[in-house]
Amino acid sequence: MKNTTIYGIIILLFALGACSKDDAEDLSVSNALSVKITNNIDVPYVVATNDEISFDISILIESSKGNTKANLSLNGQELSSSSSASTEEIVLKYEYKVKANDAGQSLIFRLKVTDEEGNSIYKDYTVYVKLTLGDIGITMPDNVPSEIKDNESVAFNIAFNSTNDLKQIKTYLNDEEIKALTMSSFDDAKDITYPFSYTPTSQDADKTLLFTIEAIDVIGNIVRKEYSLQIIRSQEVDYKFYPDLIIGANNTIDYGPFLNLVNGVNYKVIGSASVSDKIDIACYYGNSAQAFILTSPTFTNLALYVYTVALYKEDGVANWVVKNSTTIKKVSMTAEEFDQIQSSDKIQELYISSSATGSNTSDAISVGDALLIKTQANKYGVIYVKLLTNKNYGWVTFDLKTQK
Repeated sequence: MKNTTIYGIIILLFALGACSKDDAEDLSVSNALSVKITNNIDVPYVVATNDEISFDISILIESSKGNTKANLSLNGQELSSSSSASTEEIVLKYEYKVKANDAGQSLIFRLKVTDEEGNSIYKDYTVYVKLTLGDIGITMPDNVPSEIKDNESVAFNIAFNSTNDLKQIKTYLNDEEIKALTMSSFDDAKDITYPFSYTPTSQDADKTLLFTIEAIDVIGNIVRKEYSLQIIRSQEVDYKFYPDLIIGANNTIDYGPFLNLVNGVNYKVIGSASVSDKIDIACYYGNSAQAFILTSPTFTNLALYVYTVALYKEDGVANWVVKNSTTIKKVSMTAEEFDQIQSSDKIQELYISSSATGSNTSDAISVGDALLIKTQANKYGVIYVKLLTNKNYGWVTFDLKTQK
């Protein structure tokens, strides 16, 4: 969505936190600098003059080339800075008091993290300063469906009531405007019935869709409301789909580092020897590679250096009675191409036809990588990597499609 600043803008949002303190964002550049940014307190979307905007930002340095510095600036003028020479975390704090001449503007605060070699990561915080307060109400009907099948549609009316005339109502799906639902002509611009409707596509099955309904009035007030809709697959398919699977790294206590690729079951290190025959893939964070790596249980380094007998005794990989041999091919694939994989035959065909060299390790993986998999039991699968977080205390989040 585009943020436009015009004289007389007044903005009111349902969600008052631009970046929730409960959320963390992983950012990286050129595989050289990687950080995890956490807002310890909420940064607001909208403020008035004389309000204070508080920043309390923790920056966990996951990898860098030398000493790392962070600074916060507004319109190119540095406001606050902090650096880290020996620790893995920078904490940056700043209080900004909104001035009278900020009214009607978008204040764009820029966080910049830089290492010794000049690799830089940026994160912007946009805060709108309102002139006056307008009121836009959005009322969803009772019993709005939270889920439908992929061969069904959803349709209902949303009521909008506004102090000022409304200029436009839009609906976004994953930040993309659904232009067919945009409404900019009204019989009564203060009291509007807005027809919302959606028909799932073939790629929507097994997903939860997040819609954002946005109203803008003639003097710039903006109100947004989110609507979540789960799409249930209506027909049985000959493959399994597991969205947002999580596999842990070496030291995380939240998720196990071992996974069965056919049923999506995750296993922790303790007790792994007794279920070794069910484990198809393992995860660890390689300190030398400064990257997450997915491997076959037969990968030599796994037993020698990661999940060792010295650390885990009978559950060390070297003591497993069974070590399933899994072959991995790392390939280029978009999220859209992954969504279009809709059959067991297609999963197998992708692996067999790929010219990539099969290996018992993925080597370093990045967000957006795809891994073609063949298990010991000759089952084929496709992994699409979505999130990497927090080094060897973190985890990998991915979607998986696999043969039954």
